[in-house]
Amino acid sequence: MWNGLSLSDEEEEVLIEKERAKEADQIGNHCLIGRLLIKKPVNIDSMKNALCKAWKVKEDVIVKEEPEAVNLDWCSFWVQLHGLPLRMMTERIGIAIGESIGDVEEVETCGEKVAWGKYRRVRILIDTTKPLKRRKLVALDNGTKIMVQFRYERLTVCLYGE
Repeated sequence: MWNGLSLSDEEEEVLIEKERAKEADQIGNHCLIGRLLIKKPVNIDSMKNALCKAWKVKEDVIVKEEPEAVNLDWCSFWVQLHGLPLRMMTERIGIAIGESIGDVEEVETCGEKVAWGKYRRVRILIDTTKPLKRRKLVALDNGTKIMVQFRYERLTVCLYGE
């Protein structure tokens, strides 16, 4: 199918020199894209000052509002599932519970698809436009029900939904 095609002079590859690539890396290393998950208006100057103090930034922080090219509606988080009995710390149970939060991307395992700690870790793609869940009632095969608590890693301040 593609055998008869060839590159013209206009379609040949472009070589980016080391110097330009290094410059682009340096600029990109100081960029951050984020979203404030509050509905009320924000004082941009106060937010910039808070970011500068928190990150110990000496230069000015530039804030651009809502870049349309970047979809921030979905984000991956490692979620710890607390309160599971040891026999329920399997990969398949992690997937089943994780799917109640979002799209499961990965389940951390210890070789034999079982977790041997206090909790099971599941990486989940979560819809950030909806409130985060903090717990889920799980019905076990023997008829008992347990409350599994969710802890989102690297999420410092959060207001949970039910």
